[in-house]
Amino acid sequence: MTTEEDSEHEPEAGTPVRREDCRKGNTAVHYMPLDYLGRAQGVVACLNRGDYNYVHSEKIGDILRVQTDWVLDSRETMIVGTHPEYPTNWEHIPPGYGGNKKGHHRGHLLARQLGGDGTDLRNLVPLYAKVHTPRMSRHENELARRVQEDGETIFYQVTPHYEGNSQIPDYLELKWFGSIEGPGGVRIDNVP
Repeated sequence: MTTEEDSEHEPEAGTPVRREDCRKGNTAVHYMPLDYLGRAQGVVACLNRGDYNYVHSEKIGDILRVQTDWVLDSRETMIVGTHPEYPTNWEHIPPGYGGNKKGHHRGHLLARQLGGDGTDLRNLVPLYAKVHTPRMSRHENELARRVQEDGETIFYQVTPHYEGNSQIPDYLELKWFGSIEGPGGVRIDNVP
């Protein structure tokens, strides 16, 4: 297999994350650039247990999502996922996001529990609430369990698909290849 064949994106897409490097145990996350409409285009990642911090968060008093402790080592070189900001920082809102009135969540392409950044617009898309939780989160939580508990290395790719100039993805395509449980994937339709 050649390096170009091993890449999930076309070589001209510019993603440096390849499955062959993931198999070598190298952790990496690459957010694809925003398109000309400012929409997130996808993420490719190698997920390894030793390179991620997993933060427990909970509600304490009236404050949501307080980080209470570290599960793994917290060295500065580790990758830590973050929640979308609350209260909302309008500089970190993906195009098309209509808030609770439209039934939207600011969905991570690379989930927080997998190290995804909740403030980077390249990682955020508007998702309908029922799509985000439980449909998408079910797969993300299972992948996080495989990485955290089983020590599996997973090559992971999420691609949003848009119809024309729509700012809300019609569906997301999740693909993964794990070192223990092998490949998998799912299409998640983004409908109310």
